Amino acid sequence: MDITKTLPEECIANIISGTSPREACRLSLVSRAFESAGTSSPMWERFLPPGYQEIISSFSSSSKNIMLTKKNLYFHLCDNPILIGNRNNMSFQIDKKSGKKCLILAARGFSEVGHLRNVCWVDIKSRVETKILSPKTKYGAYSIYSMTGKRGDATNAYLNPRMWSLKSNEEVLLFNRLVGRLPVQREDMWLELEIGEFYNGSQVYDHGEVEMCLKEVQVLNDMSGLVVHGIELRPREELKLISKRLVSIFHLLGKGHLL
Repeated sequence: MDITKTLPEECIANIISGTSPREACRLSLVSRAFESAGTSSPMWERFLPPGYQEIISSFSSSSKNIMLTKKNLYFHLCDNPILIGNRNNMSFQIDKKSGKKCLILAARGFSEVGHLRNVCWVDIKSRVETKILSPKTKYGAYSIYSMTGKRGDATNAYLNPRMWSLKSNEEVLLFNRLVGRLPVQREDMWLELEIGEFYNGSQVYDHGEVEMCLKEVQVLNDMSGLVVHGIELRPREELKLISKRLVSIFHLLGKGHLL
């Protein structure tokens, strides 16, 4: 028996909402029932990150966003970054695959100037409050930059570890040092270098900060023409977990049971 013909559309949408936005789009290609459920506003509301209303309400073009359906709003926020922060020094958007929050900390918010003309020492620091990020999410930190003129020898970069804990001694943020990574070119033609990763814990801990430090760690080299665009924080994929959820849904629907 095809259970999709007997289940209400709301039930199918509720089941699909337990996966991810990417898998929801894939499931909409399976049958007409999935396709219809895939446009459900309550389902896409669940995919939107917590606190998105507050973010878009402070944006000058928020009136246009209010007129969008939840699905269209989701993809609009994926493709159209919003400037946030006291000095518009952060760019916010949604990761299209997971629905998690992505941030770019612009160079104007750094303690150092973004365009280094001729220096022998790089030490760029930036901070972000953990409550702005998605909770219970592993993030990667990426330096976005370009080079003009001659280039010096390539050296390692890393995310400076900084542990945050409460009276319970529970670790809120876990850091892992990554070295020896090579830069890659992005679609926007900037260069991207992974400088580290960290885990943002439960949303209960909403008063912590993540401090990032991009610096020369080996030798002093003369450098010129380094243009720093910012540091991007974006979630890492959890493909195994998503795949298990997708298999469970097909197993559930195939046997005609509903939890």
